[in-house]
Amino acid sequence: FWGVNFDGYIWKTIPRGGVQRYQAAQFPAELHSIFEDAEGSIWCGSDGGGLFRVRPRTAQTVAQREGLAANIVKSVTADREGKVWSISSSGVNLLASEPLRVTGLEAVDKHHWVALADRDGSLWAGSYGSGVVRRMDGKEERARLKDGTPLEGICLALHQDAAGKIWAGGEFGIARLSGLLAEPMPVALPELVGGRAIAEDPAGHLYFGTRGDGVLTFY
Repeated sequence: FWGVNFDGYIWKTIPRGGVQRYQAAQFPAELHSIFEDAEGSIWCGSDGGGLFRVRPRTAQTVAQREGLAANIVKSVTADREGKVWSISSSGVNLLASEPLRVTGLEAVDKHHWVALADRDGSLWAGSYGSGVVRRMDGKEERARLKDGTPLEGICLALHQDAAGKIWAGGEFGIARLSGLLAEPMPVALPELVGGRAIAEDPAGHLYFGTRGDGVLTFY
């Protein structure tokens, strides 16, 4: 578990109890996401301050001047090869660790909201206007419904379950994906924006956080 307090310290819980405190980064903006890569670096996406890489004794800022698509970073993830990806309000970036390098990538919809790297090596992005997009082998494609029309609406949450299926939550409610085929779930959500967070317990039960309607459990 990760957390940030008002003094700018990042805290990590450690096995068998206790916590570890990381460098006070004095973040200049509200944080949207926290992600730990395979090397133990903590990547924090912020609302206007860029991307912060934090280690136990150092903190580094990556912003537009270093090549970041935008300083509003919504989500950070890493693929099976350990490559770190950031999703911002204006595009997708691939980040190399040592030395730190930032590469901008072409995107179907530059206003992405959330990212997920699946176990097959594909990068999934939930966008603000194009539903769900999959990047595989350098090519981006949109998720579509059974009739061939794109899955429309804002996507705010993505999750890969234990069986390998991708789940998406957002303005369209909840959808399960098999490849790029999206299957909306028969769940009525009163709010305009449905699933805002998705989690899975050891028994395989899925939990969807909603905006104003509590937590929805799906078996």
